[in-house]
Order: sequence, then C-alpha cells, then structure tokens
Amino acid sequence: MLCLIGGCAVRQVKDELYEEEFYRKSNDLYEFLQTDDLKKCTKPLVSKLRDVLYSDKVRAATLSYFAIRKLFVYCLYLAPTTFSSAVY
Repeated sequence: MLCLIGGCAVRQVKDELYEEEFYRKSNDLYEFLQTDDLKKCTKPLVSKLRDVLYSDKVRAATLSYFAIRKLFVYCLYLAPTTFSSAVY
C-alpha cells in the first residue's frame, strides 16, 4: 500500500508525474495539459498509486459512497414530496 506519512509520497508521485510528457489539449471552454494513459506509465510510485486507485477496496468504497449519497439525496428531495402529497 502507498504510505502517505508526512506527504513525502505525494511529493514523490508529483515529481514522477512531472517527468511524464504532457500534451496541450483544448475545447471550446478551456485549455489543459494531459499525459498519455497512466496505464502506460512505468514509474514505480505512479504505478503503485494507480494500482491502489483501481483496487477492489477503493472501488467498493467509491461505489458505497455514491450509493449512500444517492439514497440520501432521494430521501431529502423525493421522499418529503411523496409524503406531503400523500398526506393531503
């Protein structure tokens, strides 16, 4: 697992990313710099971070977060409307 103690690993990942080649991209609204697909990156910390982000634990946590958030939004916005229209 990637250790983030003291932010040292974050700086090292950033340094590795800055070593990648960036390409200028633009659309109607803005311009930005983009690298090739990070799957192709062979830098050790970037590869490790990519593996962590695509791990089953992170995917499960992300799905869980958005499922809970979707349920919460439903309860806030739809349920009170349904309830109050049922009362009248």
